[in-house]
Amino acid sequence: MSKSRVAITAGAVFLSAALAVMLVNIQQTDQSLESTSKEALSTVNPLSSQIAKQPDQAWTYNCEFAEQRPKTILLTCADGGWLVTEIRWNSWTTNSASGVGVYSENQCDPDCASGVRIESKVKVTLSNPIFHKGRNILQTLDIKVEDGSQLRGGRTSLSWNIAEFAIRMKWDN
Repeated sequence: MSKSRVAITAGAVFLSAALAVMLVNIQQTDQSLESTSKEALSTVNPLSSQIAKQPDQAWTYNCEFAEQRPKTILLTCADGGWLVTEIRWNSWTTNSASGVGVYSENQCDPDCASGVRIESKVKVTLSNPIFHKGRNILQTLDIKVEDGSQLRGGRTSLSWNIAEFAIRMKWDN
């Protein structure tokens, strides 16, 4: 056999082996994604029997930390650019919570390090309960301006899934 045929045969064997390894990895990734998707669906759509009935068993997330009745909730955890402070809860149940607070947003002008913050009195509501890691989590934070002012961009309300990141990261807190 000539050297060129040996080289072509060796190259074909190498490519076949590489392709086989790649296909095995793709199958394993697909199986892993399928099991992760099933786990995510069971977290997002709990059985109604899993939701506890006592109000004190409701939690929410403040960045990656599960808390009950937080006085501050950060929406942008990396830089603290958007947050609600001075929260006073009027009601707190396993299905929802409501209260008032102060929304604060960094305008990042001329840059975020020296930007001015705007603040507005707001009504806050937590809703959309899920059962996650043994806890009832209120995951959706709705903010509505109370005093007629506007949030950045002319908005008067804002809705944020404050549990999404912690759940996706599978943190135990």
